[in-house]
Amino acid sequence: MGINFNIELTSSLVDTLYSEELNEYYVNTDLRVISQNAFLWVTDIAMNDAFEIDCNYKKFLYLGGVNTISVSFSNMIFTKFDQYFTVHFESQQFGVLVLEEQYDNTYQVNFMIPEDPLYYPSVNGVLKIYHYSRLLDVLSIDFQTTYSLNTTDFIVKNDENILFEYNISYRFSSGNTPADNSRVYVTVYKENVYHETENFTRKDFSEYSKFTLDYNYSDNAEYTFNITMVDAFNPNGLILYNLTRSSNLPSNPPVPIPDPDPIPTPPSNEPNTDWFVSSIIIGLGLSLVVTVVIITRKLVKKRKTYTNRSENVEGNNHDTTSLNFIGTYDNRDQTIDYGQNTQADLRCKTNIEPNSFMNQYNSHVKTNSNKSFGKEQKGMNETTLRNYIIGLLKENKKETIWITTGIIMFLVLYFYGRDLIAQFIFCGVIIIVIGFILLYINSKMGRRVILVGVLIAGFGLFIFVLKIIELWLILIF
Repeated sequence: MGINFNIELTSSLVDTLYSEELNEYYVNTDLRVISQNAFLWVTDIAMNDAFEIDCNYKKFLYLGGVNTISVSFSNMIFTKFDQYFTVHFESQQFGVLVLEEQYDNTYQVNFMIPEDPLYYPSVNGVLKIYHYSRLLDVLSIDFQTTYSLNTTDFIVKNDENILFEYNISYRFSSGNTPADNSRVYVTVYKENVYHETENFTRKDFSEYSKFTLDYNYSDNAEYTFNITMVDAFNPNGLILYNLTRSSNLPSNPPVPIPDPDPIPTPPSNEPNTDWFVSSIIIGLGLSLVVTVVIITRKLVKKRKTYTNRSENVEGNNHDTTSLNFIGTYDNRDQTIDYGQNTQADLRCKTNIEPNSFMNQYNSHVKTNSNKSFGKEQKGMNETTLRNYIIGLLKENKKETIWITTGIIMFLVLYFYGRDLIAQFIFCGVIIIVIGFILLYINSKMGRRVILVGVLIAGFGLFIFVLKIIELWLILIF
């Protein structure tokens, strides 16, 4: 009829005419007259009027890429939807993908196209809109997928042989990958008659695969070579090259490009003895460092104690040491206790002046103390560091064994137990529960069992934290 119809205005009008109190519709915006038939009209339109569907997605993308289907739909009545509306993308390749409702009343799903021939050269499916289990509308969805086959040839011939070399890689959305599930062969025709078929040898690298063949011939006949590649994308074969022996091929090979490092061998399930040996070596090294620190602290402490004792001895010599002093009083030897006699007494008992006597006394004390300390110092020098270390190790044998065992066990369990984090935590919790049960029945083993469980579960949690930090560092650097 040439009438411009506005769905949004119509839906708004329907909302305005509805009475939530009476659950009926008015016949006009005066909101005075109600028609019970109007409710049936609106219901019929809502369930049977075709939806206008606006669907957006990528129509062309590389294998390995991510496609996003975003859908919005409405009819004369429905512009907002309840939780009973569901939208599915259904295809033989992906099965059923459920679109999630967004805040703006659209439905959306993201999915990656695998790097698999099953999804090449296209993906086909349908979009279905359901209300409860009733199918309201269907929309076909098709998009193309692709990949690139990169080939670099290197062919050299002489009078007796011809060398073929091909570098082949697939280009997907994620980048270049080697053609590790493919083979290349050459069909040889001699004088236009089938002669034989030869397979190329393949060597895989991180981003491509190298195919080589050194073909020998001993006569001057005309040879024709058809080089074909077979893979999952081309099961019937893809011809890469077609040439004859008389073709204009280079006689002197160019300088070949050095091969990059081969693809690293995937990790096996067998234990890695290198890690085990490295863990033990690192553990012994760390335990040695910790032991040396303990020994050094013991030595410093012992040295300080010895120094303090020496100072006390020297001070006591000045205070209470009795000296054998030879005086001139009646030509007899006199023993004078400096701690008990004053200078006046000394003048009375001897003919020595006080100052002269003090000088001799100080010199005597200093000489004797130096001799005593010199003997001790000489003994210290004769005792080697090896004897000190052996002595301290014997004194701290238990601590040294615990340090060495603890560090080695931690390193070994970290490398071999980080994949068993859940088992560590689970076993630890079970042991803790058993310990509480033993406590409940007044068993003396309860606390020890709980301690063992806490240690096991704590180790699992600790390894889990270290694993998170390790992944975080990998992502950053």
